Amino acid sequence: MPLIATGIRSDHLMFSTPLFVASSLFEYNASNGHATEMRVSAIAQCSGTFRIWRGRQMRDAVITILAIVAAAIGWWGLAELTGQITADEPGAQPFFFALLFLAVTATLIPPAAFLNRRFAPDAVALDPYRFMRHSAWGGICVATWAWLQTQRAFNLGFALLTVLIFVAIEFLIARLKSDTQQGTTET
Repeated sequence: MPLIATGIRSDHLMFSTPLFVASSLFEYNASNGHATEMRVSAIAQCSGTFRIWRGRQMRDAVITILAIVAAAIGWWGLAELTGQITADEPGAQPFFFALLFLAVTATLIPPAAFLNRRFAPDAVALDPYRFMRHSAWGGICVATWAWLQTQRAFNLGFALLTVLIFVAIEFLIARLKSDTQQGTTET
């Protein structure tokens, strides 16, 4: 069933079919009187609304929203914990490190997801949740630094050592995944 555009303005097009998948629409150009093609990847429904997000885009949006909520909870919890509870109370330090890990990891998820999609699209295709692992490495690193500071053992050498350890572990994980991918394609 072909799609027939009956409207004349690009912001108010009406279609003769109630449910369709729009792969291309036409926009009316008033200056030269010709219709130009406009690509749309959405599903129009009977009510005329468009579903813009689907698949990976929806997953990324949900993960970003959940990360922002988790970061807000983590930072708010840290503010409440450090403002109202002393460090010598039972359970205060483990709770502090857990909240610090949550806050830093959740804060790093959106930028890590963006950077992974922007600079490593091939790796993201193989491992779509690798940005969460990278964010968790950052959270573990900061929580480890905070623990070292409580022991009065934190210095630049330990900071660089922990970063190098996490980079080496990430390199080994990426190497193992690539070897596993090559092994499955050969057999």
